[in-house]
Amino acid sequence: PTITKAGYVSPNGIDLKHKNLAQKDTRGGPIKLTCICSKPYPWQGIDLIVKSLIKSDLQDIELHLIGDMSAKDFSDDRRIIYHGLLPPNEIPKILAQSDLGLGSFALYRKDMREACTLKVREYLCYGLPVYANHVDSGLPPVFPFFVNQEFDTQKAYVIAKEFRGVSRQEIRKSAEEHIDKEFVTKRLANWVVDQLT
Repeated sequence: PTITKAGYVSPNGIDLKHKNLAQKDTRGGPIKLTCICSKPYPWQGIDLIVKSLIKSDLQDIELHLIGDMSAKDFSDDRRIIYHGLLPPNEIPKILAQSDLGLGSFALYRKDMREACTLKVREYLCYGLPVYANHVDSGLPPVFPFFVNQEFDTQKAYVIAKEFRGVSRQEIRKSAEEHIDKEFVTKRLANWVVDQLT
């Protein structure tokens, strides 16, 4: 006979108790897309983002890159702002101005279609909607502040414009039960208890 074993997949989470919303909400002016990554690994797809931006005629848009990146890696297009590696206390200042957090757009380069990245959780906890091109296994299949599509500059602009009218608080609140490690761990603990009773 086939024996069925119980299984549970517990998603990534972060400690929200020590994370505040992105300081003062300073959104305004050009639409600001922000991508945080330590290095431009191929699966991040930053090359795809930059390529799309360069092809675009949109001028009322900025791409903010936080991490070990510079114009020599990608482009000296004036719409791209390279912040380099920043200490943790400086990142929220950039996010406070941002309209949209950019996740990974090329996970297929390492044969992945689904992920549960800390970067997405960081954006959401700071009240930023997210645009990426993969399924986030820790979020519901339909989650209003996570858009899963190939990167397109015009699409990013439209998404960011639409979300500019949504408060940081609303975005964070809607994400808390999916990204807070405390919530995630309690769900796992409850599942284990159910299996034992």
